[in-house]
Amino acid sequence: MVFMDRDIHLFYTLLEYKIMSFHQIRKFIFSNTRQQVTYRRLLKFLLGGYIERIFLPHGDRYMSAYSLSENGLKKLVEVKGVQMARYQLRSNSIDHDLALVEIGERLKNAGGVVKYLTENILRSTIDYDEAWRYRDFVQNCSDACLEIERDDRIIRIAVEYESTLKSNERYERKFMDYRLSNNIGIVFYICESINVWNRLEKLLLGIATHNNLFVYFALRQDLFSPSNEVIFKGPGSRIFQMIWPTEIAEKSNENKESTPVE
Repeated sequence: MVFMDRDIHLFYTLLEYKIMSFHQIRKFIFSNTRQQVTYRRLLKFLLGGYIERIFLPHGDRYMSAYSLSENGLKKLVEVKGVQMARYQLRSNSIDHDLALVEIGERLKNAGGVVKYLTENILRSTIDYDEAWRYRDFVQNCSDACLEIERDDRIIRIAVEYESTLKSNERYERKFMDYRLSNNIGIVFYICESINVWNRLEKLLLGIATHNNLFVYFALRQDLFSPSNEVIFKGPGSRIFQMIWPTEIAEKSNENKESTPVE
């Protein structure tokens, strides 16, 4: 079977997020092809044992979602030459991880972003797992590490997506763990609802302040507003502005089909 660059990109993206819906694969990987072409390509990967498919309830119908298989991982390692420390191919929190696909692909295109590393990549790739600069992200199980260049320096931000309310003890422990981290000074909490935001901010204010840790909040829906900027807000009047260049905001991920790989 001949693999295109775009196919390897699909395998890597499935490793990043652990799961993608058919719609997301069309949107982020096969954006310049017809739906039927995408379907046939995925079917070939299914029959070849490179990906796996599940069906999820979606209203009164079902939608298909895909994960990388062991064979797909072997092909990815063979082509990209990466060494895997440990990895997780299937999602244990499907709704959460599907939302992180949209969040991650959006943040990758923001102005100044140098790198976006998902939790699975941070925990899977030996180079990142052993590097001191990412160790705190791994230990805190951050949903992602966002690297941004600002004022000629690299800022590393922990990204957390909160879809539902959890126990106060869990949030307080998370805040305390971040406070004790040496290499994480900023945390973005992307919240599904204002109730989640309010609860988190209230708990944060109840914990002794730490001058070296800044926590900012935004609603997930605001991340996808027509505007090319999103303001992350911290307690008090602190803000962190993210801007998307116009030409990037209007453009979906480029189709990566080019040189075939055997």
